[in-house]
Amino acid sequence: MSQSSLKQEQSGIEGSFELDVNKFKEWLQRLGITHIVSIDDEWTEVAKGTYTDAIASYLQLDVEELASQFAIEVSDEELDLLDENEIDTVEDLIDKELPSNLSNLKEKIEEVFSVKKVIKPLENLDNLISSISKELGIVFKKDSKPNYEELVKLDGRILFLIDMNMKSVGLAEDSVIDVIRLLKKNRADYFDLAIVYSHEDLNRYKQHDSKVAYINDYLKNNPEALKDDRKEITEAQYKYLLAYQLWGINKTPSEHHLVKELLETIEKAAFGYSLHDFLESKVLFTQRAATELINLTEEKFNVLLQDSFIEGERFLDILNRTHESIYRGIEFEQIVEEGHKYKEIMKNVMSVASAKDEMLVNKIGNQNVMKFNRKETFGRIEEGINSTVAKFNLVEYGINELYENITTGDIFKIKLHDVAEEQYAILISASCDLPIRFSNKITDKIERKKESVVLSFYNSKRIEEMDDNEKKGMIASDSSIWPIILEDGKPYVLSATNKIFTLNGKILDLCTFTSTGEAILEKQILNMAIPFKSYHSLKYLTETIHPWIDEVKTLESYLGNAIKKETIEDGGNDLLPILAGLKYSIKLNFEDSKFEIKRIGRLEKSVALNVVQDNITNLSRIGLEKTPLR
Repeated sequence: MSQSSLKQEQSGIEGSFELDVNKFKEWLQRLGITHIVSIDDEWTEVAKGTYTDAIASYLQLDVEELASQFAIEVSDEELDLLDENEIDTVEDLIDKELPSNLSNLKEKIEEVFSVKKVIKPLENLDNLISSISKELGIVFKKDSKPNYEELVKLDGRILFLIDMNMKSVGLAEDSVIDVIRLLKKNRADYFDLAIVYSHEDLNRYKQHDSKVAYINDYLKNNPEALKDDRKEITEAQYKYLLAYQLWGINKTPSEHHLVKELLETIEKAAFGYSLHDFLESKVLFTQRAATELINLTEEKFNVLLQDSFIEGERFLDILNRTHESIYRGIEFEQIVEEGHKYKEIMKNVMSVASAKDEMLVNKIGNQNVMKFNRKETFGRIEEGINSTVAKFNLVEYGINELYENITTGDIFKIKLHDVAEEQYAILISASCDLPIRFSNKITDKIERKKESVVLSFYNSKRIEEMDDNEKKGMIASDSSIWPIILEDGKPYVLSATNKIFTLNGKILDLCTFTSTGEAILEKQILNMAIPFKSYHSLKYLTETIHPWIDEVKTLESYLGNAIKKETIEDGGNDLLPILAGLKYSIKLNFEDSKFEIKRIGRLEKSVALNVVQDNITNLSRIGLEKTPLR
């Protein structure tokens, strides 16, 4: 490489270093960091101005102990060879003549044991943080062990850089969680951050799941931690929340690498800590709201029951809404209360999210934003469609089990008359639900506001069977709905066909009286839903649905006086399904006594609204109402 090329490369490295330093400073300022406190047992030796004693202490360490401290793997074969050759200390390993099978281990120990490896990381940290702190007016403190009495006196937000193994100063071999817990306990009103800076193996800090497993091991050995810290949260919640506070950097002799790691980790830690505080608050508020709901008197619940009756809704709905109302009241109380932490917690989340915007801008660069988003989504598609969040963020699948009335956004599997294949459709009528209030008196008959409802047809395709081009098309389409979990338990995409049709609403009502969502025409089966339906729905069932079922099953209702009154049981089983299919457009399964339509679930409200908006053009067309044979 030419001298000119070397200079250009060096200039690029220096430029990148300065850029990372400046970004790290920006994060410190944005987070409002007033103090940086490094807690590391090696500061004791640094303070003496000599590393001779430190080197001597490492020489006398057991080989396995030093290997453990610096994350060096020692095989069983190497352990046996150490015993056979009577090698106990690091000094023995370095000084003695060794068999070739131990040469690799010796090289690793020598590299880690060097003064540069052991001492240089703290020296770099000292130089870097001292320089940054002086420029930004931040106080930089170096302690060989945490002094909580002194730390609690410090005002402002602290960034802690803590060593993992501080056994030499009387703490645990892995003291990270202990220190974080005590810092939080002693500085509960502050939004401090803690980052591990250690020689130890920090792979467990890389993934959320590995952090949770690490915390689980800690709690097995320290069960008292749950009693001290848990408050009203469960053990599982405690573990998952604590994982957002674990972030680490391996000690490095490279100043450039140190700055790069500090920058990347403070971005992650700031995000993780803000999420921890926000999610913990949400958990506590939710449980407090549930407690207040439990504390309501029976008289109050009776009032709610009466309200639900007058409003024509289920008691379950008003209970859920009351819980939400209590929650919102608690949240508002915490926001407006002077000096309460929750307002700052929300501001902290918003501030950190805003700071990460620049990272996303740089990540997107000059790319087309929509193309970038589609590319990112395509890369995550396999993981995304199989995640619990993705599976249930679009559709509520339990509505049939609760016998819920139909509403805009309900998804149906349909087999039309004289059409062999099954199709899927979404209910898009704005006023499709049952009349929820009495028109005047309780004795008045309850009927639909409109007899017909409108559905929009969709094609379905299993996502796992799509090729890359089809998946890209699915992502690019604003009208595609995915992932939708159908009856085989697999994720599908529903693609709009821009076809709509009108259907007698009573057919869909049948689906709400069965736990499977099927449109069964057997009164006895429909009556099984009676204990779970509102007064209004039951009145509608007996006054409207039952007589209509008789009409569906009676040939006279289709042919009038052309023949004598004759029911399915009396014959006409060949003709009646044809006439019913022509009149109602849905295939009538005579053998199973049901229409071939089944409710799958209900779209989330905002998605349902988008579906309706996408179909506004079709809904406004002249001649929308398709009039079946009467």
